[in-house]
Amino acid sequence: MIRSSTKSLLLALLLCASTLGFAKEGWLTSYEEALAQSRTSGKPILMLFTGSDWCHFCKLLEEEVFSKEAFRTWATSRCILLEIDLPVETPQPEALKKQNGRLLFAFPTGAMPSVLFVNRYEEVIAKTGYRAGGVESWIRQAETALQEGERRLRSTLDANEGYPVPGPNKKLRADISFLGRSFPQWPPLEGWGAPIELSREKATLLAYWSEPDVQAEELFEILSRAQARFGDTLQIVIFTDRDSEEARRFAQAKAPKLRGGLDRDGVFRKSLGIRSGVYAYLWTADRIVRYQSSPREIDDRLSLGKIERILDAFHASRVGFDGRLRSFSP
Repeated sequence: MIRSSTKSLLLALLLCASTLGFAKEGWLTSYEEALAQSRTSGKPILMLFTGSDWCHFCKLLEEEVFSKEAFRTWATSRCILLEIDLPVETPQPEALKKQNGRLLFAFPTGAMPSVLFVNRYEEVIAKTGYRAGGVESWIRQAETALQEGERRLRSTLDANEGYPVPGPNKKLRADISFLGRSFPQWPPLEGWGAPIELSREKATLLAYWSEPDVQAEELFEILSRAQARFGDTLQIVIFTDRDSEEARRFAQAKAPKLRGGLDRDGVFRKSLGIRSGVYAYLWTADRIVRYQSSPREIDDRLSLGKIERILDAFHASRVGFDGRLRSFSP
């Protein structure tokens, strides 16, 4: 006869398994959990993209490196382990499949297996994969790549006052670039339900969407998570020039906590040179645009880490040696 406490424990384990599945010992399967640990510890995430039931070199990497005690010892002090498994036949919980598919799209993986080192800002520091030669050789190569990647990232950030730099292959998909320049005007948008009141003292994330589709849903998901994390420090507004009851209901259903507005006849969108799809601008309290892109662009995707990097850089730029915030004219 199973005791009540034992039943409760078994039920909790089954519920956990039903959401993101079981992981190998020492490895996580939840990206959000790995990111939270990275933010707390300061360690980068080792993201392993693997095909456990079909990829030959993935199996070799597991056998020759990840299963070894030397690797586990190194990883314990150096990184957070996260497995992103993409099997062909092995069943997975739907939540795990959805997460892993999203991460495969969001990060530059290439061939399998792909190992990315990602910091707390969700920036890829280094990349590697299977290397013949055994565990010690793999660790040396990974450590060299990590150190070089961290040095390169720091050099890039120092040259750009701490702000993230757009990727080399970025295509704006807009006719006008405001990056590094003052945003031209406050949006003349008609609020849905209540007037849109924006503070000139806060960072602002303004996002355009054209159709009630999957792209808009993904955008709303990112922005809703950003609103939950950053709260009142970041004001977020979504807008569209699609003047219909369908668009209104879609936005209110998919993004109930975000402020939404209508750009009647697309006057504001056209003035910014936005063509179509989804698009976003993020400017700091000095009204300088720090991010401009389609949030789904893999070369310069919008993430909570990127937003945090921008907000941290702006805060650091306003803090003097005495620790007091510098004044500025918005």
